[in-house]
Amino acid sequence: MSVEAWLQSLFIVVFLLFIPALLISGIRKIYKIVVLILTVPLLCIASVGLRTEKVLNSVQVDNNRYHLVFFHPWGDNYGNCLLYQCNKNDLECKEIHSYAGVCWSVESSQLEVNPNTNEINVFIDEEWSDDLSLEFTYGTQPRAYLDKAGLNGYDYYLAYFHDYDTLHTPFTYMLYRCEKDSTNCSRLPFRYDLDHLPHVYLELDEQSGEIKVLIENELIYTYSSTPQCHVEGCSLTNE
Repeated sequence: MSVEAWLQSLFIVVFLLFIPALLISGIRKIYKIVVLILTVPLLCIASVGLRTEKVLNSVQVDNNRYHLVFFHPWGDNYGNCLLYQCNKNDLECKEIHSYAGVCWSVESSQLEVNPNTNEINVFIDEEWSDDLSLEFTYGTQPRAYLDKAGLNGYDYYLAYFHDYDTLHTPFTYMLYRCEKDSTNCSRLPFRYDLDHLPHVYLELDEQSGEIKVLIENELIYTYSSTPQCHVEGCSLTNE
């Protein structure tokens, strides 16, 4: 917990102890009411102040700046990471609503730009490891990553996109093949739309070299030299 958070917490504790002491004190009732009216707003301000923000990383792409911002209440060492797009002077900013991830540490995070596509990649530290993992890509096709499998020198990512700003839009599942640095990625021929976000994962068959997409333990798609869909609604497209 930061020094600022400790001071804010101490401020609130003092207020919480002060209020009952005030109520049982012998001063006139009208003075008690006046003091309470003055102290309650200060307590609210202190509570709001405990939700602190910190810019973790920033990158410039053309005329826009992108910031990965860490929000954490009560000085905890973890919280939500949000991605913002701003103009080059940081005077106008908007949150990219298709991404909100959990940051386990304010020390480990990274934004990287793919110079070939101008996509912004968000890397966040894993919960039980010091390694950074690819969490989200913002660009022509924004996407969050759900699972990863390594095969023949490539990493295969199961990803999805959902427009949280628009009602009744599907969760679109996709498969990407990336180089080991997780920057140069290409979309593979697979698309599957659902109206919710269930448990999904990749399964690797090293003998056959197949990568399988499963949703709620049901085989949806197999990627190999001859990709194949196994359920209705799955399509062999990279658009």
